[in-house]
Amino acid sequence: MRADLQKYSVISSPRLFCSFKGMRLKYRYQDLQLGEYQVRLRVPINLDEAFARQDRVPGISREAFPLFGILWASSEVLACLMLEEDIGERRFLEVGCGLGLASLVLRLRGADVTAMDIHPLAEDLLAANLSLNACRSIPFAARSWSDEDLDLGSFDLVIGSDILYEPKHSSRLPAFLDRHIAPGGQALIVDPDRGQLDQFQAEMDARGFSSESWAPEFVDHLDTPYLGKVCRFSR
Repeated sequence: MRADLQKYSVISSPRLFCSFKGMRLKYRYQDLQLGEYQVRLRVPINLDEAFARQDRVPGISREAFPLFGILWASSEVLACLMLEEDIGERRFLEVGCGLGLASLVLRLRGADVTAMDIHPLAEDLLAANLSLNACRSIPFAARSWSDEDLDLGSFDLVIGSDILYEPKHSSRLPAFLDRHIAPGGQALIVDPDRGQLDQFQAEMDARGFSSESWAPEFVDHLDTPYLGKVCRFSR
């Protein structure tokens, strides 16, 4: 089945979303049609301003902090893939969930899904978006996959989109996946080709995972050509 996905965004009036270390954040909405689901996302619009007024956030670089809250093309591709992924009794984990679009789609389909992100706004924003879509809550881990003491249990499928944007990610994420993917489980990564995928694949191969990759089909709606890949890793 091919997902028919159309997107439009509307800048809201300057209402207040939440506070970040004493600063009020404004937001806008983005509406999407994902297969049979109409999804509305609440998105912050002044993170550059917020970060400029704050001290450094632990674990997040100055360059990366304002990039949160953007609906990246890879996130839309991953969400479309989750429209077709077999649910059954499988446990799902989305790492670096950002706005949590893929997790939201999985929850709308009735999946057992957990979301994870280190960004200090991620948990509140995910809760707001679940509420906007009349969706049940999702367990959330405000942690980094670099935390060696982190143990969330095992999952049948770990998913992520555009999460290999720094060299350290390609070396640290495989260890996390090795600990948290159940026997016979998989990881599904949507990567827009930021130059880290080859090293990540080599690290996963060294840990005994087989892999396959392909160009995604769900890209006709995007504003620019999508040159990335979908990679599925199997234990």
